[in-house]
Amino acid sequence: MSSYNEGTYDCTIMGQGFGTAGEKQTPYFGIEVLPHKYYGADGGEFTVDAKFTRTVKLWMNSDSNVERSSEYLTDLGWDGKYKDLEPGGECDLTGKTITLVNKHHETEDGKVWDTFEFPFRGEALSTIANDNSIAAKLDRMYKPSKAKKATAATTTDEETPF
Repeated sequence: MSSYNEGTYDCTIMGQGFGTAGEKQTPYFGIEVLPHKYYGADGGEFTVDAKFTRTVKLWMNSDSNVERSSEYLTDLGWDGKYKDLEPGGECDLTGKTITLVNKHHETEDGKVWDTFEFPFRGEALSTIANDNSIAAKLDRMYKPSKAKKATAATTTDEETPF
């Protein structure tokens, strides 16, 4: 269940390891975190008296997911050998502080869960494919003439109803 507000947190890494999730047993690398600082929407910073850890899942089920997950792990000091990420391995992330974003996720039965994840990287992609011909057609069809603007803007005393 949700126990943390949505927003940005600094979290301490408490543990790590590989696992699977869901019906399809999707592989992931998990980072167990404990939030300790919350950044409010107004810019304020608040200490968190965290009682519950959360697991960040870095999915390892496709080339793009492995690439994205590897980028996050490299930023944390990982050298590229997955075996080193196992508990007790060469790359122990425990104790490091990372910044994560918590978003709430509501299930079909109405329960709300925390979903901690790394902040979005990259550029926002536009989902609108621009068609230049539409703007050009509108300009041809509805272009206001300067004469109409001038006439509408100037009135004589005889035209004024009062």
